[in-house]
Amino acid sequence: MASSDDFADIADYADYWEQLHASHAHHPANRYRYWLIARRIEQANVSFETVLDCGCGDGSLLALVRSKFAPIQTFGLDINPTNVELLQTRESRSEFSCADLGAPEPEMPWPPVDLALCCEVIEHVPDDDQAIRNLANLVRPGGTLVLTTQSGKIRRTEQFLGHLRHYDIDDLRGRVAEAGFEIIECFLSGWPLLDGQKILAERFFQQVQDKIIAPGKPSVAIRAAFSVLFHAYKLCAFGRGPQIFILARRVGETPESP
Repeated sequence: MASSDDFADIADYADYWEQLHASHAHHPANRYRYWLIARRIEQANVSFETVLDCGCGDGSLLALVRSKFAPIQTFGLDINPTNVELLQTRESRSEFSCADLGAPEPEMPWPPVDLALCCEVIEHVPDDDQAIRNLANLVRPGGTLVLTTQSGKIRRTEQFLGHLRHYDIDDLRGRVAEAGFEIIECFLSGWPLLDGQKILAERFFQQVQDKIIAPGKPSVAIRAAFSVLFHAYKLCAFGRGPQIFILARRVGETPESP
């Protein structure tokens, strides 16, 4: 496995999670994505016993999936060794490891899984082609990938959060298929509220930095507003919006059960 020295050049990413570790899971857009992922997995009748969250961040997505679909084995992969050390201390029910999803053939301590999640990660990875190829290697034949990312204009707040690119949905669908997946569903969502959130976040950039993207748990008032927004986001349209959602099956023969 990679050592901490291998990740000495990601200080900005470590700073990012130092800022957001306590508040990330409260943000309505993140809660909306997590709700969408769990809902589509359930509706697609995805069968799985092992789950890997690629770019697991604060571990909140993995915790939600584990709570909704237990009993399952859960694993988390992240580039930030500080994140991994914190999660290893805090989350005894999952296993975590440090690796770069964009590196050639990152070493994994686990065999390919039934379900891999990659939520809002590839837009941060310099070599996203390599990251997509690596995702294919992390999923067993017949297993499932859930990939989410962003489309449309990269706004100032998103640049601040480290977005290197946003995607054309048709191009990304083709790249995922070329990596060895059969696309089960691929759609945009979030219109108009996620679009509006992005515009307002750019308009009030300094206030967002000071009040929202800040260390510590959000205030009671902000958490209440976030909760209202989260439930409103559930009413957003499918087929329009900046949120890309892909659910795909890894092509190949499914190993026979013993």
